[in-house]
Amino acid sequence: MIITTRAENTAQLHMLESPGGSLQQITKEIEPVRNAAFEPTNGNYFLFLKDTGGDEFTHIYKYDLTDKSIDALTQGQRIQNGFPVWSNRGDLIAYTSTRRNGADRDIYIMNPNDPSTDRLLIERKGGGWGVRDWSPDDKYLLISEFVSRIESHYYLLQIESGVLIELTDKHKGEAYFSQGEFDANGTGIFFITDLNSDFKRVAYMDFGTKEGGMGGLVPEELSVPELIKWNSFDGLEISGFCYKPPAKFTGKRPVIINIHGGPEGQSRHNFIGSSNYYINELGIAIIYPNVRGSTGYGKNFLELDNGKNRENSVKDIGALLDWIALQPDLDAERVMVTGGSYGGYMSLAVSVHYTDRIRCAVDVVGISNFQHISEKIRSRTELI
Repeated sequence: MIITTRAENTAQLHMLESPGGSLQQITKEIEPVRNAAFEPTNGNYFLFLKDTGGDEFTHIYKYDLTDKSIDALTQGQRIQNGFPVWSNRGDLIAYTSTRRNGADRDIYIMNPNDPSTDRLLIERKGGGWGVRDWSPDDKYLLISEFVSRIESHYYLLQIESGVLIELTDKHKGEAYFSQGEFDANGTGIFFITDLNSDFKRVAYMDFGTKEGGMGGLVPEELSVPELIKWNSFDGLEISGFCYKPPAKFTGKRPVIINIHGGPEGQSRHNFIGSSNYYINELGIAIIYPNVRGSTGYGKNFLELDNGKNRENSVKDIGALLDWIALQPDLDAERVMVTGGSYGGYMSLAVSVHYTDRIRCAVDVVGISNFQHISEKIRSRTELI
């Protein structure tokens, strides 16, 4: 397994060969290396992206695990190359690149073992094009076109002929499509969309009819988030989203408070994937708060947790615990706090300041040792 973690001052790739094993650093570049993809059949090399000086003009590189050599597969100045997507046979990659004119993202394919095979598959207009997946028989690519956060489109690209087949109708209003993948038979795709809905959800499209569905999910069984608001210790109004279990669960329900990262992040009403298991199968309510310092509430709100005001955001969670105690259907005696990155720090801070008011806390990659952070990552201490 390849993972990305910080090595000295930059993120680099590391190898993990067994559960619980030690990490072995692979790349030792001056620039950060954050993404990698193994050759899928033998795994004797992998591909990764890297830019120079943070200029975001990324190129594709090949790292040979046998001799530890690194070769650039793409060339050129001021060109952005997208992350490569492997064919199922493992002999080709498909990716986007702006090399033609520096602006439009065209689709290319290449055999990484022979960069001279690199060829333009189809020209596109605009910078929002991406490669999502290969069909099981490697004859088609699923292509996406990003227009805005509320509009995107999917296409099938026949590799041999270069024919582009529109899957989503541009003339039926705005809809967003993401995370598309072919099904096992290549007869349709699974994806996430807000088509005909105010919220994003999992869907399935059959190529024969071009009609979508929920891929076995029943929309009526998914919890619709409720916008909740409460006043913090200083009177500031804080809000968040509460997903409640179905009516089959009786009595006061336990609560998971899931705090976003950042701190300049924001929890929004989205399809929450596997977290629906807690709601629909275990009867646990989930609250996603947007404490002070979250984006989307104005500049003043964003800056309210800076510097010595950091723990005021922790007090916002304390006020949320007060709110939970007033709700007739929520159990204030069974509350778990969790979050990742900054949310992980918040989980730890809440567990210190409100030990007797929560049942447990789960920190996911959150800061737990400020002395270590300040000593090892000095260039980022101003963010703390």
